[in-house]
Amino acid sequence: MSLSKKYKNGSNFNWRKRMLGCTKGSGVGTTFNWQLRMLKQQAAKCINDDFQTVPPTIFFTMVFTSITDVETFFGTPLVTLTDWQNLTQLGGLTSIYSIDATTVVFTIDPLAYNFIPANDFFFSQNQYLIQIIDDWGIIYGADFFSFVSSPFLSVVYLPALDYVGFGAFSGCPIVNLYAPNVTYVEANGFQGIRVTTLNFPILTFIDGTSFEFCSFLRDFTAPLLDTISGVGAFRNCTALEVVDIPNCQFWTDTGVFDNCNSLTDIYAPLLVQMGLTVGDDTIFVNIVGNAMTLTVPLAMQTNNGGLPDGDIQTLLINSPGVTLNYV
Repeated sequence: MSLSKKYKNGSNFNWRKRMLGCTKGSGVGTTFNWQLRMLKQQAAKCINDDFQTVPPTIFFTMVFTSITDVETFFGTPLVTLTDWQNLTQLGGLTSIYSIDATTVVFTIDPLAYNFIPANDFFFSQNQYLIQIIDDWGIIYGADFFSFVSSPFLSVVYLPALDYVGFGAFSGCPIVNLYAPNVTYVEANGFQGIRVTTLNFPILTFIDGTSFEFCSFLRDFTAPLLDTISGVGAFRNCTALEVVDIPNCQFWTDTGVFDNCNSLTDIYAPLLVQMGLTVGDDTIFVNIVGNAMTLTVPLAMQTNNGGLPDGDIQTLLINSPGVTLNYV
């Protein structure tokens, strides 16, 4: 992958403004004023030159409550608030900016961190990390627990991310996620994040509890998804309404939609396997009085000894208002 890229007229700055919810003429929260100032300076370099070559960067933003917290986190004594250059001696860091007394932006060596390691020193359970912006598409993988339980991580922009390991983002209150190239999500990968809409254009596999407790999620789309494996992939997604998975063939375990009682539409016209066997009945457990439309293949109507799949039978018993659309 090339480590240089050309931008025109500050486009690098513009998408990041959109990521932060900033539009022309709108107010900008003080939390992000420092970043906008920095980005404007970067964008200005592109205004006077239609095509400006800039070095690759990955921005990680952390907000600390005191300089003592900074010293404790990095394990490096700082003489003054501007003595951030000491921190660049740590492995992987290339530069650090102190915007004010509490906010630190640092960039990392793209070759050293194109795959975030398991239980990473900098990021796992990081109580100071608030956002990740990989504007060059360098990070392609996040191993298990790499960002787990970072309680303030809310913005994640990882355009090249392909692999999400076990619990990689579990417990992170992410409200703005951009990861269109994810193909594989391990168990607990995005457990408990706070997005309302997810669209994964090339996702093919998700494991159990991948999106469990995503209680703000309303719309899930994955046009190339083939397999939902493991227990409770969407368990306790209590606001989930629409699931659009037109190429999905396998739901290979139990409790996929456990307690997803807000469902209005599941579109899975190529489904071959629903649950462990045609006789089990746990895919839609704890869904009662629902009136969703469920679209599945015609074969599901008689695949259980001439009767509908066991999960469909149970769904209809608990929710007589469900509409079955056999295709």
